[in-house]
Amino acid sequence: MSEPEPILFTPRNGEYKLSDYEYVCKQQPLPMEELPEYLHTFDEGWTPPKLWLAWPSNLAGILKCVEKAYPNEVMRTDRGEIINTSIGALRDAVREEFVDPEFHDCVQLVTIALQNGKHAAALSVGCTHVGMLNENLIGEIQAKLGYEEPPQWYIDTDFWMWRERRSYVTPSRTRTNVTAASA
Repeated sequence: MSEPEPILFTPRNGEYKLSDYEYVCKQQPLPMEELPEYLHTFDEGWTPPKLWLAWPSNLAGILKCVEKAYPNEVMRTDRGEIINTSIGALRDAVREEFVDPEFHDCVQLVTIALQNGKHAAALSVGCTHVGMLNENLIGEIQAKLGYEEPPQWYIDTDFWMWRERRSYVTPSRTRTNVTAASA
C-alpha cells in the first residue's frame, strides 16, 4: 500500500516555527498545471497559503519588460533614466490590453518567495485566493512580454502558512445582534 502524498507547505513538526519558512519555500515553485486542488479550495477548518501564478524578476527586469513591451508607458527623469514607478505601468498595460475588468485582481505586481527563501518582484496572472486567467490568455501575455517559460506558482511572502479559520462571531453575540436588530 502506497503512502499518501504529503500536504504541501505544512510545518515539519506540526506547528510552525520561523525556521519553517525556508523549509516551505523549498517545496516550490509548482508548475502551472500541477497545483493540487487543496491549495485553492477553502474548507471550513483551514485556509491554505496564498500562492501567485507569476514570473519572478527583479526591479531592473520588470523595468526592461515595460520598456520593451510598452515603451510609451515608461516614465523618465530629465536625464532619460527610467523612473522606478514605471513598474506599475506594466500591470496597468497588461490589464488594459488583455484582461476584462472582472479579472483585474489576477494581474498584480507582487512580492513572492523564491525557493531559497529570498524575495523577488513578480508579475502575476493568478492567485490561489482569487483565481487565474485562462491558459490561452496567459500564453498571449507571455509572448507579448517575452518570457521564455510559462509562469509558475510561488508562495506569498506574508501568507505562506496554513491558517486555521476561526469564527469571530460567537453564538451569544449573534443572538444579541438579531434581537437588537428586530427591536
